[in-house]
Amino acid sequence: MKSLPLGGEETMRSGAKMQSTKESREETYLRQFLQGEMGFQISRIEMMMPPRPDAWAGVIEKGHTRTLDIEITEYHVDESPNVQGGSPGVRRDRIWKKIQEHLLGSLQTSPLNLDVLVTLKGEFVPDRDVQAFAQELEEVVRNASFRADHLVIYTDLRQAAMSSKAGQESASIPTKYVNLHRYLEKLRVWKVSYNALFWTCTNCSAANINVSPQLLVEIIKSKSSKKYDWREGAEKWLLIFASGHAIVARGAPFLDFVDWQNNDLQECCHSSQFERIFFWDCIGRWNKSIK
Repeated sequence: MKSLPLGGEETMRSGAKMQSTKESREETYLRQFLQGEMGFQISRIEMMMPPRPDAWAGVIEKGHTRTLDIEITEYHVDESPNVQGGSPGVRRDRIWKKIQEHLLGSLQTSPLNLDVLVTLKGEFVPDRDVQAFAQELEEVVRNASFRADHLVIYTDLRQAAMSSKAGQESASIPTKYVNLHRYLEKLRVWKVSYNALFWTCTNCSAANINVSPQLLVEIIKSKSSKKYDWREGAEKWLLIFASGHAIVARGAPFLDFVDWQNNDLQECCHSSQFERIFFWDCIGRWNKSIK
């Protein structure tokens, strides 16, 4: 499937205003969901302002055109403060955002159809090493060469060898990448059909907090209480996504770990104004239609 670059001719925006960081981020994830997860061909995306839902999309599925009005929200669960005070997730997220900022300009200018999952060692990257770490990280990913759709890259040569013996396509990082060897444990790299602008750091995810049906109920009720100006003939969608960025918990290791049949959740979905509701775990790379 042909990748549709961010900011291409098919993207139309409401009014002449520039997109905010939040809008740009939501548009990027929406493209990845519609194209990478749902398998649609995107003909047009327009980011909207209230009272419209967040986005309007024109997609093509098996030769048929569909019009979607989509409200978008991120699933997040903060960690509890530690003895020093403040949220560990917030502090780690602050550093990862700085790394992402260094990556973003290059990934927009020179797109990569690779999605990356970063796992750091126990020590997080200090401010002084953020730029050098980001540069080394990008260089290693751009130089990655692999046969299948998925590659794991380790800083520990022994782990790479063990993974290869187990039948997983693996590689190790050359010792010249000093900052990666100091702070990085491993990278997981996937070939995808879109330009993946936002890479994920697993250390910014509260490990396996899992998907709370009650939290989903709160999100759906909050969104359903709003009054939207729906376009005539458009399907009414709600997309809840757990990106693994920014004080957010990953959704769950597998979708079957979640009690999707929870009575409150089922009732809430049924009574909502949305025709379709999706939960998407970006790290686990799965999605669930819950209505």
